Amino acid sequence: MSIHFRPALLAAAIGVSALLAPLASRAGTVGYLTRVCSGQSNGSSAIVAAGHTPVPLANLDAASLAGLDGLLFINCTAEPYAGNAAIDAAVANGMVLVMHDKSIGTGMPVSGTRIPGGAALQLTSLTNTNVDVPATSPAATGPGGPVGNTSMDGTFYFTHRGYAALASLPPESVVVATTPDPAQVVTFAYPHGRGRVVYGSVPIDVFMSGGIGFNDTPAPGVRAFGANLIAWAMQLFTTCAAEGYTGAKLTLCRSVCESGATGTTLAGRIRLYTAIYRETPPCAR
Repeated sequence: MSIHFRPALLAAAIGVSALLAPLASRAGTVGYLTRVCSGQSNGSSAIVAAGHTPVPLANLDAASLAGLDGLLFINCTAEPYAGNAAIDAAVANGMVLVMHDKSIGTGMPVSGTRIPGGAALQLTSLTNTNVDVPATSPAATGPGGPVGNTSMDGTFYFTHRGYAALASLPPESVVVATTPDPAQVVTFAYPHGRGRVVYGSVPIDVFMSGGIGFNDTPAPGVRAFGANLIAWAMQLFTTCAAEGYTGAKLTLCRSVCESGATGTTLAGRIRLYTAIYRETPPCAR
């Protein structure tokens, strides 16, 4: 049953401080593969740092993914991603996929074009150490700490392995990180079905706990990026589509719950949503 508020009472109902801060995330279960790539980390420390529970997986089949809120998948170098029907179905049913693809732009089919909703992506393989995280990025702040344009630069290893052309991103995508050229997107996210896909080429397995570059100069920045990204991706705001909303209501709900808006902008959008639909957005309940 929906909870109804008058707009004037909204701040009192959910708290003024809550209105002026990002909406809180919920603790969830996030699966990860137990096997590791050459970076020697499975990335599970990023799940813990984001405040969620890591679940080790031996396989990426329907039985293994059942009941998971999210999946952290690090795709190894020289293993172009050819798709996975179980992952596609899980995302369509509400799971969050966070994929760090070290083979981005390689192979036939090109790795990354087989992620849910990614068939039209234009991907380029390019190893570099320069990653820009705009101040508006959802990974710029979070439980890992602040991340900026120089936080992941200057490493012995690559901090990105390729990019997607900005113009090729799926509808409603959010740009998380780029090369110095903002049209070259290193990490991005978008809704798909009832779930969400977060895709990029930052090799977090190198710099997370147990990784071969754990003590390298940009490692703290990569660890912060990994934690912030998972924390944001797993926020409760992934439920707009799951609520069955369509049209203008879906658009406005996503502007409240999926845009990363904070402060007075967020407060104004919540008031508008509540005034129109006489209920609180799902992420603010």
